[in-house]
Parts: sequence; C-alpha cells; structure tokens
Amino acid sequence: MTKVAIVSRGWWPTVIGGSEKFMYRLGEQLYRLGYEVIGVTRRFMNQKEPKAIHRLTVMNQRVKIPLVSSYLFSRWAAKTVNRIKPDIAIVNSYWGELAPIWISREIKVVSVIHDIGFLESRKNSLSSFIRVYALRKISSRSEAVVVPTSYVRDMMVEKLKVDEGKIAVLGFEGVDGPFKPVYVDNGFFDIVHVARFSYNKGQHISIEAFRKIAEVVDKPRLWLVGGRGVKGRDEGYLHGILSRAESINREYGDDLVNIAVDVEDLDHYYSIADLCVFPSIGEEGYGLTPLECLAYGKPVVVSEVFTRTSIVDEDIAYIVPASNPDELAKKILHIYRHYDSARSKALKAMEKISQYSWSRVGEYFDHLLRSL
Repeated sequence: MTKVAIVSRGWWPTVIGGSEKFMYRLGEQLYRLGYEVIGVTRRFMNQKEPKAIHRLTVMNQRVKIPLVSSYLFSRWAAKTVNRIKPDIAIVNSYWGELAPIWISREIKVVSVIHDIGFLESRKNSLSSFIRVYALRKISSRSEAVVVPTSYVRDMMVEKLKVDEGKIAVLGFEGVDGPFKPVYVDNGFFDIVHVARFSYNKGQHISIEAFRKIAEVVDKPRLWLVGGRGVKGRDEGYLHGILSRAESINREYGDDLVNIAVDVEDLDHYYSIADLCVFPSIGEEGYGLTPLECLAYGKPVVVSEVFTRTSIVDEDIAYIVPASNPDELAKKILHIYRHYDSARSKALKAMEKISQYSWSRVGEYFDHLLRSL
C-alpha cells in the first residue's frame, strides 16, 4: 500500500478556504482509492480540532505572528513527514509552505499551488518577496507541481521561472453541490456572496452595490458568508464589513445585510440564493465558490478576474469589471428584471459543470502518483 502524507497549514473546515478544501477532499479521495493517507496540519488553540476519514497528525500552535508561526509549522511538518516516512508527500504550497525544503530527499514531493495572484498586487512587499523566494525553492525541490489552471502555470513560468515541464495543470477542481435546481421561495430577493473575509474577495464591493439596489429591488437581502481571513489585516477588514452592514441596517431599520462567519455547511445559503455574486479584485487562481453556486442552478455574477482562470465565460456567468460596484449593481438589477432568462442561463451552466467531481481529482492524482 502506498503511503501518502498530505501537508497543509490549514485543514477544512477548521480553516475555510479553497486550497484547504482541496487538500481535505484530495485526502478523502486517495484514502478511498486505497492509499494509506496521513494528514499533517495545525490548529491554533481557539480553533476546532481538525477531522478526517484518514489519520491526522496535528500541531497545536499558540504563536500567531504569521511569519514566525508559519516557519515553526514548516519545520515541524517536515520533521513529522520524515518520521512518518511516506512514499510521497503532497504539500499545500499555496502560501509558500517551506516544508518541502526540509523533507528528506528519499521522499518524493508533489506541491499543489492554488494561485500566485499576489504577484499582481503587492509586488514590493516583504511578504511577497518571501513568498517568491519560498515558491522558487519549493518548485525546485518538488518532483511535480500541480496547479489548477494554465493561468497559474503561465504565471509561474513567467514570474518565478519555474521549469514548465515540471508543472501539471489539473484544469478543473471538484465541486460540492446537488447539481440540480434548488429554489427556496422565502419572500426575499436574496443575494449571496460566499468567500473568505479578505480585501481581495471584494465584500466591500458587494455592500456598495447593494446600497445602490436596495431602493429599487423589492425585499432585497445581502448575505456575506465565509471564513475568517488568515492574515492579521483580514480581521480588521472583517470588522470594517461588520460596521458597514450595521450602518445600512440602521439606515433601513431592518436586517438587509446579514453576515455569517466561519460557516461550515453552505447548503442553506446556496439554497435560498436568488443569485450569487463574486466581485473579487485579484489573487484568484481558480474559483470554487462560483461553481458551487452554479451547481444549485443559480445565476452567478463574477468579476473579470475569474475569466483569467478560465472557470467561467459569458455562456455560464454574468461578468463585470473588477472594483466597480456601479457595474455590479447594474448587472444585479438586470438579472432581477429578467430573472427567467437568467435562470435559464444558470441551468445550462449547471449541466456544463456537472462533470467536475472530486472523484476525478482523485483519479488524476492517482495517475500522477503512480507515474512518480
């Protein structure tokens, strides 16, 4: 039996994010395919205990200074992997996870890099410099680097000078959802935005767009749903979003803007949604949540950022410019006024993405691991 260690700083749903969910689901699929899987992860003392259907080894961390805590985890994770002695270690290297550098050369390493969109924004920051250094070292150490889209591959070749022959493009990710239309008529026009609370996810854009439509749409509600951000500044961003929501609700004397933090089960929110919005302004390598909403047969509005990752086009989603709440509001109003047409478009999209399954992800990695 092939032994595989899966290393990820965050573990779904202890940490609610796309790369964390990917590693969690991958572990499940490899376990079901007959691999001996050991997850290697961490939790801070105020977080829930991570769980999995396979074995987990968890580091309990107290230090919350990002660079320090990340370094300590990387050294611990590498030491743990070397002690476990798996045949292959699959590492969630999205955040520049350094563990592969210290993993024994006898163990083959596959790095999974969700995206490197940070290079498009904070190019001169210290954290960006460290991540660039880390990602180059990680890519050099790894036998294979798996990325979700050709967009991420091209960025890695151009910006990080990674050997293109080492990069494997998955081309898809699994989608959680019923893949059938789910409509809950609750008397409201519910707009749902599911994403980690972080500036690049654009919750502030959703709120500004909602202000513009609240006077026009009958019984509107905005739902901002997601996990806490992983960076220190994300906590401040979340508090700012909460403050804006309270301001709107006081102005209208009703709970028009609702915020749900650290939600594990998104089924309720996708079910009540009349449409979903994803106005990200950058740092997206794929985009699981737009596809999850489509899996419920709901119209979706995304920023142009997601066209770069090739997960959507005008055939399956409504696309607006990034960082533009006016255009987002106009598109929401268009859908509101032409909802039958929007629903028809969403149903066609649902059929198109029904091929995206986690079992296919598992089969892809099974083939890759066998080749190593």
